[in-house]
Amino acid sequence: MQAYQPSPGAVATPGPIAAAYAVYAHHMNTKNQMDAGQYMGVVHEVIAHAGVRYIHVRGGLQHANELFIPMTAVRLVIGKQVHLSLSPEQLVGRAWHIPPVGYLQ
Repeated sequence: MQAYQPSPGAVATPGPIAAAYAVYAHHMNTKNQMDAGQYMGVVHEVIAHAGVRYIHVRGGLQHANELFIPMTAVRLVIGKQVHLSLSPEQLVGRAWHIPPVGYLQ
């Protein structure tokens, strides 16, 4: 798996993020502008593990879709919405559903 490189505009500390914030993935155009976004779930918690901050996102019933997204993938926080610099395809194409090594031990 390749290391994630944040896109231009991504920020390491985007602002306060709390449980129950809605999370959206976006397509970016060549001018680095976001589309309206696709709903991916809600923030369950913000975690710090091994020096990296993540948002733990849950979607669907019975937590069927869990994601552990590094904070560097957060582009923007507006109100109670978290907007990622990742597209839905990028979330499907990587192992974002696997918790950080040692986090659940």
